[in-house]
Amino acid sequence: AILTGLLLALCLSSSMPLWMVALGSVFAIIVVKQLFGGLGQNFMNPALAARCFLLISFAGKMNSFVNVDATSSATALALLRNGEDVNLFNMFMGNISGTIGETSTIALLIGALYLIYKKVISPKIPLAVFVSFSVIIFISGDFSLDYLLKQICGGGLIIGAFFMATDYVTSPITPNGKIIYGLIIGILAAVFRLYGNTPEGMSFAIIISNLLVPLIEKVTIPKIKGKGGK
Repeated sequence: AILTGLLLALCLSSSMPLWMVALGSVFAIIVVKQLFGGLGQNFMNPALAARCFLLISFAGKMNSFVNVDATSSATALALLRNGEDVNLFNMFMGNISGTIGETSTIALLIGALYLIYKKVISPKIPLAVFVSFSVIIFISGDFSLDYLLKQICGGGLIIGAFFMATDYVTSPITPNGKIIYGLIIGILAAVFRLYGNTPEGMSFAIIISNLLVPLIEKVTIPKIKGKGGK
């Protein structure tokens, strides 16, 4: 519950009323986790499920961001979609509007590298996400490396790929399944960003891929040797 709460907080605007945050937390723990069997039985990432629930229910509040000078501002991805320019260095360092989990690429990468170093997560899923996502965005962006890097640093791609898509319960356990799972997430995230109603789509990409995990594991399960048969 603590980890779910922390991840949910990283995905929410600081201007959201606390009762909405509490409602999202209740949805994550009771509906997504407890009603489906408790710890280790949930079929989708609880924090992302709560975020999508709040996004559908309170879209205005979820997309409202306030700068340190108390003025409202659009996120970097929203500015890119509107054809405006965004400073890549500011995106990398975190001097942009957005949630905590999408504003500082360098901080997220430090945390991700630490988890990989401690072997808490496998790099297979994040790498697969970045490969499929980058190919689609690079082609659609007229082969602009600057546009691709801004798409990677903006939004929830990095926190989603390293900290949420790698969730043990909702990701495949088979080696090939992890790669397929990551590729699907990257493809969906790119398609949602390019053609969806909102500039972000990582949350829905991961949740949809969570639902495909049983099928992915079924078709990628290694053959058992030495058990007889043909």
